[in-house]
Amino acid sequence: MKRSDLIHNLSKEFQPLTKKETQAFIESVFDEIGNALAEGKTVKFNTYLHLSTKSLKFLKRRNPKTGEDIYLTDRKVVSFKPGLSMKQALNKFNQ
Repeated sequence: MKRSDLIHNLSKEFQPLTKKETQAFIESVFDEIGNALAEGKTVKFNTYLHLSTKSLKFLKRRNPKTGEDIYLTDRKVVSFKPGLSMKQALNKFNQ
């Protein structure tokens, strides 16, 4: 699903909201999630998902094509863990 699909579907479901209002709402929600993760906080939508940040240490890797050494500095990545409702919804379609 693309961002435009999400905006379209939500604006149809919540009829009084226009697409511009829905877009502003979605952008503000994702901005808040991004700000919380940037501060090192965990974002939990209890039954759906858990987002947190994880620190990765310095790594030395090799480019297999050229044989050149590549150095990856310390960095943070987002860690995703599905919640119970999401796991159940995904498993329902696998049966």
